[in-house]
Amino acid sequence: MKRNLFLLLSAIILFSCFENNDEVITDKDSYKISGVISDAAGQNLYLKRITNKKNEPFKNLDTIKLDETGAYSFTGNNNTIAYYYLTLGEGQNNRNNIIFIMKNKDNITLNSKSSSFPDLYTVEGSKDSKTILDFNNEFAKIRKLNDSVGAIYTAASTQKEKDSIKKEYDPVFVAAVEKQVTSIKKQIDENPTSFANLYIISLGLAGSTFLNPNEDLEYFKKTANSLTKTYPNSENVKSFVAQVKQVEKTKSMPAGIDIGDLAPDIEYPTPDGKILSLSSLQGQYVLLDFWASWCGPCRRENPNLVETYNKFSSKGFTILQVSLDQTDAAWKEAIASDKLSKWHHISDLKYWNSAPAQLYGVRSIPSSYLIGPKGKILGKNLQGAALGAKLQEILGS
Repeated sequence: MKRNLFLLLSAIILFSCFENNDEVITDKDSYKISGVISDAAGQNLYLKRITNKKNEPFKNLDTIKLDETGAYSFTGNNNTIAYYYLTLGEGQNNRNNIIFIMKNKDNITLNSKSSSFPDLYTVEGSKDSKTILDFNNEFAKIRKLNDSVGAIYTAASTQKEKDSIKKEYDPVFVAAVEKQVTSIKKQIDENPTSFANLYIISLGLAGSTFLNPNEDLEYFKKTANSLTKTYPNSENVKSFVAQVKQVEKTKSMPAGIDIGDLAPDIEYPTPDGKILSLSSLQGQYVLLDFWASWCGPCRRENPNLVETYNKFSSKGFTILQVSLDQTDAAWKEAIASDKLSKWHHISDLKYWNSAPAQLYGVRSIPSSYLIGPKGKILGKNLQGAALGAKLQEILGS
C-alpha cells in the first residue's frame, strides 16, 4: 500500500453536521455536558454545534464566563447525533476547539486546563468522543514528528541533504502512519456503527495519508453501509455516502490518458472569470496539475512546483493547475497562500465531479501530466525532484 508519507498534513479536516428540526423533543431527552476548565477564570467557554451552513458553520448554543473554579455545565436538546465544539476564548477564527460527539440523553464530563486547551483533555460518558480523543492523541504524535523533521528538512541547504533527511525519516513515517492505519481499520471492523468512524475515515476523502478511498474502498463502503442502517436520517451520513459513491464511479472510469497520447484540450474559467484553454499554451512545456485546496499532499507539493517553475520558466516551461475545489473563495485563498499566482489556473468548482478530471481519468490528487510543445504527454505524476530531473533532461540545467 503506497502512501505519501513525508511532511504529513497537520491540519485535520472536520466533517460538517446538518441541522434537522423535524422531530419533537421533550425535556427528558436533554443532553448535558459539564466539567472543569482550570486556570481559565474570566474566559468565555462556548458550546457550539457544527453545521453545514456556509454562512454559519458553527452554531453557538450557549456561553459561560468561567469563574476561578473553572466549572461549567451546558444542557440542551438535539434530535440527532451531532458533532460539537467546546471553544475557549474569543475571536471569529478562534481554533481553541475540542471536538466531541453528543446525542440526547448523553451525560458527558469533559475536563481540561486553559494552558493545554484544546490539546490535552479527558472525556467520559461518550464512547464515540473517547474514540476521537484517542485517535487525535496518536495523530498528534505523528504531527509532532512531522514538525520537527520538517524544520530540519527546511533548514537543509542542498537537495542532497534534503534527500538524505527524507531517506532517513521515511521509514519512521511509514511505521507511524501504518500503525495509525491499522488502528483505524480495527476500529471500523470492531465498531462498525460508531459515529466516530465518520470522523476518522473522512480524512481520507480530504486527501490524508491514512485510509485512501481508492486503495481502501472496502472500509469506506463498510462505514457508509453501517452508518446508513444506524442513522438513516443523518444528513451527515448521507453526504458521506454520496462521496463514497462518487469514488466508486470514478474508479470504474477508463484508465485515462497515458504517456505518448495527445493531451485532450480543456477550457474552463480562471480565478478572475476569464476562459483559458490548454491549447492556448501550446508551444511550451506544460505541467497539467490536478489539485485542490483541501488536499494535503497537493499543498505539500506546491512548494516544489514553485521552485521548479522559478528554475525552468525562462526556458519555456509553465504550469496549468486544475482545481477540484468546490468554492471560489477556498480556491483563491490557497493560490494566494501557496504563492501560485505566477502560472495558470482553471476550475469548474465541481469537486470530484470535475469535468477535466474525469476526462483525464483522475482518481486521486495530486495527479499531473507533463505535456510537450506539440501537445504530447511526456510524463505522468512527476513530483518533487523527479519533475526537476525530467525538465533538466529536456531543457538543460
